[in-house]
Amino acid sequence: MLTLSVLGVTRVSDLYPNVKHKIQLIAALPSIQVQLLLHDLGSGGFYQGIRRRNALSALAGIWQLCWGTLSVFARYLTHRTDIVYIAYPAPALAILVALLPGKYRPVIYLDAFISLYDTAVVDRGMCAPGSWKARLLFAIERRAFAAADGILVDTADNADYYAALFQLPRARFHVVPLSIPPLQRPASHADPVTATTPERKPFTCLFLGSLVPLHGIETILATAARLAHEPELRFVIIGDGQEGWRLERFLRDNPRSNVTWHKGLFATGFVVEHIVNADLCLGIFGHTDKTQRVLPYKIYYYAALAKAFVTLRTPCLERYCGADGDLLLCDTDPQSPRSLDAAVLRYLHDRTLLARAALASGELYRRQLGPDAINTALGSVLNRPVSH
Repeated sequence: MLTLSVLGVTRVSDLYPNVKHKIQLIAALPSIQVQLLLHDLGSGGFYQGIRRRNALSALAGIWQLCWGTLSVFARYLTHRTDIVYIAYPAPALAILVALLPGKYRPVIYLDAFISLYDTAVVDRGMCAPGSWKARLLFAIERRAFAAADGILVDTADNADYYAALFQLPRARFHVVPLSIPPLQRPASHADPVTATTPERKPFTCLFLGSLVPLHGIETILATAARLAHEPELRFVIIGDGQEGWRLERFLRDNPRSNVTWHKGLFATGFVVEHIVNADLCLGIFGHTDKTQRVLPYKIYYYAALAKAFVTLRTPCLERYCGADGDLLLCDTDPQSPRSLDAAVLRYLHDRTLLARAALASGELYRRQLGPDAINTALGSVLNRPVSH
């Protein structure tokens, strides 16, 4: 039996489910014995400090990251194993562990479900490409990826992209689906596939997300505005983030709109209740490069609860669900802004198609995104012989 250390300076929470539930799935693998060496950033107010956005909070956050990294590394030195899995965000710990000499250096797997450089610089534009901050972030992340024996990413498109971006062998990257909490449909709600209850009014379209550029919230708002004449149609948005200002401006300019916004981060139960109550769920509609490579959390949640959804047609999404005609994908062409309008109207007026899409969504999760698929992928990666 393999003995593996799970290292992490991270947040162990359902707000960041891939960390928490990926660790649980690793620990449940029959061929692996796991020891947990974690520093939970959520317990020290780290994320609240980041949101305050002042110098003192930034220094406190940096201190907590440094202290957490050093304490986890010190604990590992006294409880060494031959294999380590480093939870996201992994660069600092990966670089430290890789410094161990010779026989003391373990096989290193790191989880890179989000690239720090790609997210901060390329996708969200938080610092300019070529700036000293961008160069430093790139250098740190590339050093960590180069030090790792295996890097876990969520899609093949991300694996191809990171291998090219950081000029590393593609074989070093392994595709493992994201992990989400076990989700249960509330007993008071009928299964949308078998339901025989009367159709609910209004017809609700739900978007769940952190409002970053790849989500394309402006596309959803434009569709809501163009379809405002449909009396039974409404849009519900849950979340907040970088592009929350678009929603604020839209609601200010359209006080009687068909859009309801639940602003902020919410517990899993709240999110599940709204997904189950929705008729149709909305995926991503942005035009950033990252949009083309990801299968976002929201699709996992929608599929786990067998809800019909519509999202952007990308090479990544087509590989998962493009062959199923019941799951509608929108055109990627920015010159076709009404593609989402057409998909929403088609589901609105064809409830049989909506029920078939819900069934296809549930099958997508069962076959490709759920625990069985993750266990197979994890077992294949972590039981693979690796030589330094």
